[in-house]
Amino acid sequence: MKVIGVFSGKGGVGKSTVASFLAVALAKQHKVSLVDLDVNTPSIPVLFGRRREIDNLHIHSMGFERTGLLDFTGTVLRKTVRSLVEKAKKDESDVVVIDLPPGLTDVHLELVNVMKPSLFVLVVQPNKLSEEDAARTTILFQKVKVPVVGVIQNMVGDVFEGYKGATVLNLKILGGIPMEKEIATMGAAGKIDEIENPLADLAGKLFTMAGEAEWKIMPKGLFEGPSFDELYNSGELLKKERGSERLVPKKLKFMGLRSWEEIRAIMLGESELFPNAAVREFGPHTDETLLLNDTDTLRRMLEGLDEDNTGLFMVVRAPCTSIRLFPGEIGTAHLYTEGQYYYNLPRIAYTTDQGEVVLFAHEIKPCSIDNLNQYIEDGTMVRAKNSNAPRYIPTKENLEMIGAAFGSRVGLVGEWEKDYIAISGGEST
Repeated sequence: MKVIGVFSGKGGVGKSTVASFLAVALAKQHKVSLVDLDVNTPSIPVLFGRRREIDNLHIHSMGFERTGLLDFTGTVLRKTVRSLVEKAKKDESDVVVIDLPPGLTDVHLELVNVMKPSLFVLVVQPNKLSEEDAARTTILFQKVKVPVVGVIQNMVGDVFEGYKGATVLNLKILGGIPMEKEIATMGAAGKIDEIENPLADLAGKLFTMAGEAEWKIMPKGLFEGPSFDELYNSGELLKKERGSERLVPKKLKFMGLRSWEEIRAIMLGESELFPNAAVREFGPHTDETLLLNDTDTLRRMLEGLDEDNTGLFMVVRAPCTSIRLFPGEIGTAHLYTEGQYYYNLPRIAYTTDQGEVVLFAHEIKPCSIDNLNQYIEDGTMVRAKNSNAPRYIPTKENLEMIGAAFGSRVGLVGEWEKDYIAISGGEST
């Protein structure tokens, strides 16, 4: 799969227009994905009249998911980038065209963390200001050794006449788009694909120049571990009973998803292989945490983590801690690896301004960027105004409904309304 990135040093130079023209031209002969990574100010849906598919062209943008303010920052912004890029990868297109935000942002840094694109093209207006801003962003791509193959000038005409030389910032001028009213009006009408494409010839040349992109998304499964039979045969699980030749289980702990169900059954006294082991060795382990953290629950949590062991999670059971969490709230977390606790069960550390809250798998569930966008768009979730950490909380009305239905079972106890007002920034939220 080839990946062509389109970037600029400043906004308003026509980067999205260039990316759209390239994608439309390539889709005449290839299967194409167009990815709008200008996450907080997406333009691609406008240019295509909010169409997600046009023949061989598949379009991915946050602009399809949200109509209101997009204010993603930090980890949530990076997860959004990853989500959009992974959707394009699943298309299995011949080529992906990526529309990047202007300047140098977390989006650019996350993109090169996820993949090494085939090549980049720089979009400028033919004027000195546009070029100066572009120079800074170009340096990043040169550092990660992704070729910037040249420049496309936009709005060439009476206002910006263009330069007579063959290069800009020592980059070859590949082509230009005239400053014509039809491009502006048809783009605003969502019909950019119906215009005579000024980049038709260039798109084919770029496809030929582009090599295969190098994807850095690692496969999951790092927590699978050995099977129960493998542990059994290795002697990791059994020891000789004192004063006897009988074999009994050693002290048990989480050693991977493949063996956890049988190990957990032994600890709960439910194992057919060792029916009395839990009572004899450890006493009856029938507490709720062990019961609820079965293999499926642990796998669900671990699969919500990226290869950097971070993810976006919804709190489904808010624990009783000094830091107030609200059932249904969504935020970022990372795999908690400090120390050994509770049979080495994997847990996550959920981020708040007051510190991290360590949560078990049954207390949270992974949340996709698409789900979060839907909750916000539906008006059931709002950003916590008085939190620098990316926390999205249910509206007060929804929390009251949760409290009436489930109460202490989901951790909504005590003076939660006071804490809610403090973090939401107002009683009416």
